[in-house]
Amino acid sequence: MKLMNRRSIKFKMWTYFALFSIMIMAVLWFFQIVFLNSFYEIMKKQSISRLADEIIARYETERFDAYLDRTAFQNSVLIIISDYAGEVAYYSDEHGTGDLWKPAPNDTTDVPKSATDKPMPRDYNDFLNKLGESENGVVAYTVSQERFEGQTLVYGVKMDEGTLYISAPLPPVGTTIEVLKTQLFYVTLISLVFSLLLGYFISQKVSRPIMEINQQAKKLSGGEYKLRISKGSYSEIDELASTLEQTGEELSRIENLRQELIANISHDFRTPLTMIKAYSEMVRDISGDVPEKREKHLKVIEDEADRLSELVNDILELSSLQSGNESMSEKVFDMSLLVQSVMGRFVPLKEIYALEFEADIEENLFIKGDLGMIERVIYNLIGNAVNYTNNGGTIRVVLKRTDLGTRFEVLDSGIGIPKADLKHIWERYYKSRSPEDKVKSTGLGLSIVKNILELHGAVYAAENRPSGGSRFWFEIRQI
Repeated sequence: MKLMNRRSIKFKMWTYFALFSIMIMAVLWFFQIVFLNSFYEIMKKQSISRLADEIIARYETERFDAYLDRTAFQNSVLIIISDYAGEVAYYSDEHGTGDLWKPAPNDTTDVPKSATDKPMPRDYNDFLNKLGESENGVVAYTVSQERFEGQTLVYGVKMDEGTLYISAPLPPVGTTIEVLKTQLFYVTLISLVFSLLLGYFISQKVSRPIMEINQQAKKLSGGEYKLRISKGSYSEIDELASTLEQTGEELSRIENLRQELIANISHDFRTPLTMIKAYSEMVRDISGDVPEKREKHLKVIEDEADRLSELVNDILELSSLQSGNESMSEKVFDMSLLVQSVMGRFVPLKEIYALEFEADIEENLFIKGDLGMIERVIYNLIGNAVNYTNNGGTIRVVLKRTDLGTRFEVLDSGIGIPKADLKHIWERYYKSRSPEDKVKSTGLGLSIVKNILELHGAVYAAENRPSGGSRFWFEIRQI
């Protein structure tokens, strides 16, 4: 049989459960054996105190003597009511009658007797003295008995016209303690065995789903992302299992994106490199001596090199933004002038693609941020709208003041965005539609926008317009 790992949750839960049971048994032994006498005496005092309050409340009521006899018999106590000089008015024990006490003829003893010649307690005079000296009119103490082992509890209360004396025997509890010891030994043994078995069962119940989760988690390192973990034991563990399953799904999606990213980057690099290589060979072999052809071929090489450089720069910029290494150079600038300047760069496309540009720009809107980064955001959003708007369409740019600060919007009359793709469009290289590449694009523009806006603490979103097309917007705090 394989021993449990001492650091495992199974072993620790089993140990803690056993220690808890042992602690409970130890406390039970401690209080039942060591403090049994004290507990018994305290409880007896409380019981006699309540009995005294009841007797005082019933004093001198109808048939009080019968009530006193019944009370003494039911509680196995001696009850004496006397005046402050010791003259007894009522005397009753568990065999008494509760009659009025009268001195016996020719009785010269110091210890008074009741009307039925029952002897008074030997310490009665001491009791009267102690009660007289008490500040609150109550005494409670124990006295040893000479005739039998054990003690007697004496309780006294000052009444309006006299004193109430109650005494009750406190039998020795040694025999009771021995019985309790034997009983507790077997109870402890049975409870300990039961707790060990129950602790083992519970530890198995808790550790089994965790071990299963651990086994499933190991599959992630091997590239197996579709996990199926059984649930139903505990809500926290079920939540952990669900989180791990979602993590596997997310890793699977990221792996697919990674593969797609590599494929896209490979394609984006391969195309300009192929063009550069092909046209450089043409310059070498064909057009080197023909100035017009050579210039044309060199221009293609230059354009493709620029495209390749743009792609590398975008990848480096995105990597820098996502790693948090990009530092902002914040300053206050006129957002209105910046938007107008960026829109001017798209003017040539108005004639080439018959696009209609509309502007609703509120003047003198100043913000605090990195001018270069915000310019890149505006350019990418307008360029994205241009690429996804059919020839002859309309692009509207809005800049206005809101309660939060300054809001920038780009609205196009293009084909819109599928609902399933809305939450993914900010991811790098994610393309839900096929653009017409009117503006040079590497497929990383929206991902760069997302990271720059988050760096500025802005809120942003993309949504479909009811009339068709899409709307991209962001709001940045006002200075």
